[in-house]
Amino acid sequence: KNNSEYIQYERSCVKEIIFGCKVSQNEIDISKKLLKINGFVLKDIVLKRMVIDKDTFKLKEIIV
Repeated sequence: KNNSEYIQYERSCVKEIIFGCKVSQNEIDISKKLLKINGFVLKDIVLKRMVIDKDTFKLKEIIV
């Protein structure tokens, strides 16, 4: 089963992408490659990943 979904967006509208805490690094790398292939400029997009803080169990964002 393919869990991926492709939705078209105007390149200028995409400013940030936030990956969930269960998304693997491999899936993030594949997403980056797909963005590049489709003409997105990665330096213009903030890529973040959610992680669970081990001390507070709260979600926090990290830049990928």
